[in-house]
Amino acid sequence: MKILAPLLAILVLGACQSEDVGYPCKMQQGTGAQVNSQGLDCETRLCLLMGDAAEAKPQCTKICGDDGDCPGAMTDCEDGFRCIPVLQTTALKCCKMCVCKRFIPAGFAESATTACATVSATCPSL
Repeated sequence: MKILAPLLAILVLGACQSEDVGYPCKMQQGTGAQVNSQGLDCETRLCLLMGDAAEAKPQCTKICGDDGDCPGAMTDCEDGFRCIPVLQTTALKCCKMCVCKRFIPAGFAESATTACATVSATCPSL
């Protein structure tokens, strides 16, 4: 029995992967919201750049259903995250993703949510 307890602890801890939403990732700078869906720096393979914000940095993100699916405040995102639709084109059109609040341009979340209100988005599972 004494041998099983440490083995069980290793299995449980090994099964839990830390989320990397908000951590830096590599992406070419551009304008507007961009997602690299092949971001090898990110567990989800989703690297997001909100290029409209002057100080924006590419960060790992994930598909979400609401704000509760996103992490709270962290070093590179003191205000926390919002779950909003990011792209109006591509295969991830109108999929909601975790976005650092400080990188969201004024009015972007509201206009993106309105634009996607009538779109039936096919997003990868959460």
